[in-house]
Amino acid sequence: MLIPGLVSVTFRKYDKFTVSKLAADSGLFEIEWGGDVHVPPSDKNAIDNAIYSSSVNKIKISSYGSYYRSGDDMKEMQSNIETAHALGAKYIRIWAGKKGSAEVDDAERSKTVNNIIKTCDFAKQYSITVCPEFHIDTLTDDYNSALKLVDEVGRENFKLYWQPNQFRDEEYNLKSCKAILPFMTNVHVFHWIRGDMYPLQNGKEIWKKYFDIISSDNIDHSVQMEFVCDGSAEQFKKDAKIFLELIK
Repeated sequence: MLIPGLVSVTFRKYDKFTVSKLAADSGLFEIEWGGDVHVPPSDKNAIDNAIYSSSVNKIKISSYGSYYRSGDDMKEMQSNIETAHALGAKYIRIWAGKKGSAEVDDAERSKTVNNIIKTCDFAKQYSITVCPEFHIDTLTDDYNSALKLVDEVGRENFKLYWQPNQFRDEEYNLKSCKAILPFMTNVHVFHWIRGDMYPLQNGKEIWKKYFDIISSDNIDHSVQMEFVCDGSAEQFKKDAKIFLELIK
């Protein structure tokens, strides 16, 4: 089942209540609170406010979108995991290192992998699943590297987010989506072509193909809208309408 949600960083300029209300009014069910603006790690007031805003607007907190990059210090890792736990999030998003898969040598890759293993082991006590975002300049910038990473980490609570790579063609992204599916949790939804962002309407055809793949495993996936082309609530509402039509 595809569960419609929102990544809060879509609207960094809005307060938490406004973001969660906008999501609910647009027919979405879940939210990923971001760790950069809305819920900084260990900020109790921000955590409490996010929980309250989500509850009042009847939006479930699915995940915590941290900006922790594997390889950073352990205290930062722990504070991000504890924040995800305080929010009641099932998943925490991290970034798999600081360089692309083609740029790292074996030693640096091994260091990142070992850090992710420690992150997973710490998160396990809170029943949290650790998920790297499919992002450029990390070890998940290529789906083959991401699959290798799953094997290297070897933890049950290590899974993968997925999103199309706006710098690769549709053929690559369809292969990526299919390959990652057995390990896929949340999906970030947007329509970018290289550095340009477009209304979701323009990407209906390809996103229908992605959603057909993602829904084929009969497992729940939180599919979360992330960014709109002009950053406005009006465009978001238009995109949300298309989004909900696509996942029916």
